[in-house]
Amino acid sequence: MAAERSLFHLASMTPTRVQRVMAVVVCLLNLCFFSLAVPYAKQMGPEITPFLPSFVTMVLLFDLMTAFLLYSQFRVTRLPSLAVLASTYLFTGLVTIPHILTFPGVFSPTGLLGAGPQSAVWLWVLWHGGFPLGILAYCAVEARWGNKPLSRGKSHVLLFSLLILVPVLVGALGVWVTVFQASLPMIVQKGNYNLLWTSGVGPVVLGLNVLAAGMVLKVTKGRSVLQLWLFVSVLALLLDVTLTLLAGSRYSIGWYVARMNSLVSASIVLAALLLEITSLYVRLVQQEKSLKYQALHDSLTSLPNRAHFAEVLEERLLEVKVQGGQGAILFIDLDGFKQVNDSKGHDCGDLLLIEVAKRLLTCVRANDLVARMGGDEFTVILRELSDVGQIEQVAKRIVGRMSEPFCIRDQELTISASVGGATFPADGQDSVTLMKRADTAMYRAKEQGKNRYWLFDGSEVHEVS
Repeated sequence: MAAERSLFHLASMTPTRVQRVMAVVVCLLNLCFFSLAVPYAKQMGPEITPFLPSFVTMVLLFDLMTAFLLYSQFRVTRLPSLAVLASTYLFTGLVTIPHILTFPGVFSPTGLLGAGPQSAVWLWVLWHGGFPLGILAYCAVEARWGNKPLSRGKSHVLLFSLLILVPVLVGALGVWVTVFQASLPMIVQKGNYNLLWTSGVGPVVLGLNVLAAGMVLKVTKGRSVLQLWLFVSVLALLLDVTLTLLAGSRYSIGWYVARMNSLVSASIVLAALLLEITSLYVRLVQQEKSLKYQALHDSLTSLPNRAHFAEVLEERLLEVKVQGGQGAILFIDLDGFKQVNDSKGHDCGDLLLIEVAKRLLTCVRANDLVARMGGDEFTVILRELSDVGQIEQVAKRIVGRMSEPFCIRDQELTISASVGGATFPADGQDSVTLMKRADTAMYRAKEQGKNRYWLFDGSEVHEVS
């Protein structure tokens, strides 16, 4: 359940000011590199053969990981726009596979799968045109349905359908640009992309990317972390297309820089999602620690509670049984607290209990444990005793400190404490017996006039005040 809430949080989280500034900085850096590359876009660079397969492998991994995370969010939130966006990234990831296989000079001089000279470039067109089309579909669904989730049944059908249709579509397009390549117009000639522009195909792809960037801004306005970084991704791909068209040929400076923008486009949403998941994981760990602390501590005094007391006592009894030594527990009941509570009110009583807790902590050693059992009852575990006289010293100190006046809200309040003690292993080797005997000693102190302490010794209760 916590994981589900976390994923929903990713889909709806409002970006912080720092995240918005980071997004602006990334956009400005992209535009800066773009402007620096434009004058040299047509200048030829070295033909680095391993570059393209390495580049495509990274894009493939980034897009598939992004698609997986977005599909995971859709499974939880059932928001249809997330299913469309996940499918968009799945499409762009998968379409890079036939693109690199058909690219001439990578795995074979002319490309695999029976590729012709136009196959790889047409797959680039389908890749860089398919992504903005998917973004436009996302914006349309987001504008129409927004945060309205589908029913569980419809979401399952949609998810199953998309996971089948997208790979089938990519496969069909791969067959189209290889087997039926003769039906496609020529858009590249010996590595020259000028025909891509003059044929009108390039301007259409460019126009789709411009339209997608505008629609993301108009529809989403960067309301969520996901939508903010999605705009950065769309802008990066727009710069990729622009530089590719300006470069006009493979392995030119513009072509290389354009590929870098493709990497930014593929990775930026993934990076944002992973950072937010990491942030949410940290919060969950902190929340778990907080819940554990609350489960083992009293909410009013912040002292360990009954459960924590029992846990520590069991551990200490086991240590004594294995390693030897001795310790003690004290049961403390406040005398006159009920009268203060009834006459001054519960708020005043709560403040008094907080001050009692503080005083108790001053009466014990750093390695001892003071706990609140509930109401006006407190307990102490003295972990180590060199002699029985030490328990008497602590009990006497507690009785003395509790009898001193308390100043609560400019009022002087006076109470006292009845303390009962039992040592281990002498008075009990298990927690039940030991606690029962300490409790018996405490009630004996009350019966004898309160404001005193008694110790349990064997089957007898002995007054030591």
